[in-house]
Amino acid sequence: MKEIVAQLSNREKKLLYFLVCFLIVVGGWFLVISPALDKNSKLNVEYQSVLIQNTTKQTELSQYLNAQDELKIKEDNLNQLIEKYNPILSNEKIDKLLTSTFLSQGLTPISMTISDATPVKANSSSENKKNSESDKKTEDSNKTKQLSSDYVYQVKVNVSVSGSLTQIANTIEAIQKMKGIEVYKFNYNKSNDLSKSDAATLEISVYMAKK
Repeated sequence: MKEIVAQLSNREKKLLYFLVCFLIVVGGWFLVISPALDKNSKLNVEYQSVLIQNTTKQTELSQYLNAQDELKIKEDNLNQLIEKYNPILSNEKIDKLLTSTFLSQGLTPISMTISDATPVKANSSSENKKNSESDKKTEDSNKTKQLSSDYVYQVKVNVSVSGSLTQIANTIEAIQKMKGIEVYKFNYNKSNDLSKSDAATLEISVYMAKK
């Protein structure tokens, strides 16, 4: 081998030296550097995946730790909202409640029809009108809309009464002030017979909530 090298010219020796160096560099790249780079890329991908998983776990842990507080807040809000409504009333109690109001205002009930209770959304027109009186009540109205039909029920009552216009107006005003009750439609008929009282028909909604 030494004899072969000794026979080479200086130029050939330099070329041979550069060739050996080139082979060493190329061999080192494929045998050492390239696998190391591939491993580093793989480890970096795994690291990013672990970071994402850790962030997700941290979020889940935070939600779990806050779940009890959020549940308590929702329960308190729910209790505050359902207090605006009547408890679940039987038709007999609704009849007694409204009849006593009519009689206290001097009206004479003629007939009353009470529908079955049906689940409804809590954002009724009466609650929206009442809650528009102030910013706080408007905020409560927005929260009220979140109540599901599992809590709030509506009973529609059609009533015929007789009495003076003043008595009828006072009665409607009194009913509108009652919790969870609204007069959403009424029809007034003035009597042409002076011996007879005026008459009116009222359509009333009674809102009830499970306590």
